[in-house]
Amino acid sequence: MRSAPSLLLLLLLASVGLHAEDLVSRLAAAAKAVPTVALTFVQVKTLAMLDAPLEAHGTLTLDRPQERLVLEFTGRSRLVLDHGQLSRFDAAGQQETLGPEAAAIAAQLHGLLSGDFSTMDTLFTITPATDGSAELTLVPRTPELHRFIERLELRFRPDLAAPAVMTLIATGGDATTYTFSQ
Repeated sequence: MRSAPSLLLLLLLASVGLHAEDLVSRLAAAAKAVPTVALTFVQVKTLAMLDAPLEAHGTLTLDRPQERLVLEFTGRSRLVLDHGQLSRFDAAGQQETLGPEAAAIAAQLHGLLSGDFSTMDTLFTITPATDGSAELTLVPRTPELHRFIERLELRFRPDLAAPAVMTLIATGGDATTYTFSQ
């Protein structure tokens, strides 16, 4: 016979699983309902080796019918996900070579573009917020990714069509936070 605490734990774990599926399906539905999103963002990097955070500005454009996402850092660089193909361009528009982390970046960006976070399930363990809010925490499944990323935290807008805040916590504690606005 199960004790009350272990039964309670099983019920809690089951409800978290249901909430994750519910949130992921609501994100996918919201992505279909809002075909194009254009946002500005502020990126704040907090690095242990620096006394003050670094700040950058840019835009995020999600064009779902064209299967295209553009993350542009004003005056610096641009990441483009176009029909699943990830490219990076410098400030002069020259294409740059991407490293081994490109697959993980492409998966994250594809989730934002399509609203289908299930595609990231092979790279990350996806956990919803326990308080029922529209937040996901992604933790790398592979040692290769975990060498660089401790976790990725996503908080969505009330309409679920785009992120409100995205924070990447690097292994070692450095953090990069993107705060999006219309």
